[in-house]
Amino acid sequence: MASKLKILLEIDDKGKVKIDGVTRSVKDLDKSLYSVTSTAKLLKGALLGTIAVLGISKIKSAASAWIDLSAAQQLAERELKAAAISVEKYSGTFHKGMLQMAKDMERYSGYTDQAILRGMKYLVVAEGITESLMPKVSKVMLDFARFTGMETEGAAKLLVKASMGMQGELRRLGVVVGASTYTMKGFAGVLEEISVMVGGQTKMYT
Repeated sequence: MASKLKILLEIDDKGKVKIDGVTRSVKDLDKSLYSVTSTAKLLKGALLGTIAVLGISKIKSAASAWIDLSAAQQLAERELKAAAISVEKYSGTFHKGMLQMAKDMERYSGYTDQAILRGMKYLVVAEGITESLMPKVSKVMLDFARFTGMETEGAAKLLVKASMGMQGELRRLGVVVGASTYTMKGFAGVLEEISVMVGGQTKMYT
């Protein structure tokens, strides 16, 4: 979600809409050429048109869903931060990098950045998963989740176990890593073999 749009509005039982204010933040500020006032006018027209088509009840439902989505996003970000702090991996730069990585992966994976962050919070606490491995292991997490049909959290937990040399559950799911790979190459070698077997699952969403 490279751009965020927050709208404070009131919808009464008679269908009247009041826009209290609009704030707009974009990834590239130099591309933002519209004033808040102009944006508010455009939004008001769009909202009134949408209300006419969908009706008040659906607009209220949509507003409620937007609030739920925003809350889920904030929770996922806080949980990732707490996880990184708990293992002394947190820094402002690291956290921003993880958030940006999730946004970038959202574009091609078919997973929301919230779902990606929920998986990342497990990856970040693993001792065997270094910061340099996070981009690779996060991508494998998504491919593995797609391959097995499980949630990102479940895929992340199995990869954390694999980072500690525990591969029994992987084998039961049809992902068999060489017997000596972990001993000889560590988790990086295991991750590479898993990637070969399940990689590309999310390419269809590019």
